[in-house]
Amino acid sequence: MPYPSWVSGSILSVMLLVNGFKNFIPGQFNILDFLVAYVGIPIFAVFYFGHRVTVGRSHPWVMHPKDMDLVTGLDEVLASFTNQPWSRIDGT
Repeated sequence: MPYPSWVSGSILSVMLLVNGFKNFIPGQFNILDFLVAYVGIPIFAVFYFGHRVTVGRSHPWVMHPKDMDLVTGLDEVLASFTNQPWSRIDGT
């Protein structure tokens, strides 16, 4: 369910854009406030696209499940889960 991440990403994007909105009111523009409010956008873009150019070409971010090995070691993982009753942290 990716919906909560999409909603929170959308809300945070709107908040990022309206962070320095007071600079766009006529007569209220201040270069220092503008830079402080929006300097994160180009910094993020440089890191994001820099990563996509250098690492992103050879390692895709999304893989199809049929291309992954999802069964090797599954028996050991399932064996590590035992049906123990719940206990308190202090052991009582």
